[in-house]
Amino acid sequence: MPVQSPSLPNNLTTLLFNSPANDSGSASASPGASGVTEADGFKAIQDATHVEAVVAAMRKHAEDAELQQNACMTLLRVNTGDEDFGAKAGNAGDVEAVVLAMRTHRADAQLQEAACHALSRMINGHADNRVKAGNAGAVEAV
Repeated sequence: MPVQSPSLPNNLTTLLFNSPANDSGSASASPGASGVTEADGFKAIQDATHVEAVVAAMRKHAEDAELQQNACMTLLRVNTGDEDFGAKAGNAGDVEAVVLAMRTHRADAQLQEAACHALSRMINGHADNRVKAGNAGAVEAV
């Protein structure tokens, strides 16, 4: 049965809690058990108002390695390198949330890989996000 969270929009809850991490970088067009596709979830996150919801889920469920990995992959996929999106996401705390996931789940190789890819995309071309990553201890977390 799909997990639901009253604090997250349905499409984000489905994406973070019920969708396996996908290394392909592409969103599934087929609906899950809740009728929400991964593409729907990514579109909602790209609106940038929901980046905060992804970060909040990462903070609230810091012990959940699967959610952390899914969230890192989600942040990787939606961060297309757009300067405005990178700034909004950086302001939402995504850099710090990803570093915290890395520190909390040091032994989880798949999560570490997803987090490194996400961080790379977040800081590439975004000087402010590079500073945030450094201040959050990203180098030490790797």
